[in-house]
Amino acid sequence: IIGIIFILIKYTKDAESLKILIVEDDAIISQLIEHHLNEFGHQVLDISFNSERALDLIHNLNPD
Repeated sequence: IIGIIFILIKYTKDAESLKILIVEDDAIISQLIEHHLNEFGHQVLDISFNSERALDLIHNLNPD
């Protein structure tokens, strides 16, 4: 999981600001991802801990 976080950071660090929905069932990991994405200027729209809520949020929030 940490490897995925570093890959995510690597490929979004230099990108234009993105609106992102985090889907992660572990609260600590989701907070870590949110922290790093915010550090690189991205907007975290919300965090979902399950797929059903994630699908609802995708339709309502329209992430990139």
